[in-house]
Amino acid sequence: MDVVLTYHRNEMAAAEVAAAVEAAGARALALQLDVADAGTFPAFAEELRARLEPTFGRSTIDHLVNNAGVGVHAPVLQLTEDQFDTLVNVHLRGPLSLTQAVAPLLRDGGSIPNVSSDLTGSSCPASAPTAR
Repeated sequence: MDVVLTYHRNEMAAAEVAAAVEAAGARALALQLDVADAGTFPAFAEELRARLEPTFGRSTIDHLVNNAGVGVHAPVLQLTEDQFDTLVNVHLRGPLSLTQAVAPLLRDGGSIPNVSSDLTGSSCPASAPTAR
């Protein structure tokens, strides 16, 4: 399966993953994306739109997999507003806003799986939410 993958900061690691996908016989495209910054999603969607045809020979995607996550390892009473905003932006606002931005590129019958971890159903004592 051809893959568009995103990375936050580590472009070199993303390039290695893309190379592994290509070595397995598929095509890959790695694009930078900060899922905590929904304001960048329209530009990301436009970059994706511009790169689909030259990279994959098509103008749509089959799936959007929302799977980004971040943990804040701090006691609840010490959680800062910025830390809480990061959690909300990555785990709630990010998937919704990215879906809205990218949905026009989704082919008819495509899917949008939202991936989470078991941390959404459990917590650590005296620790802020850490769902991924």
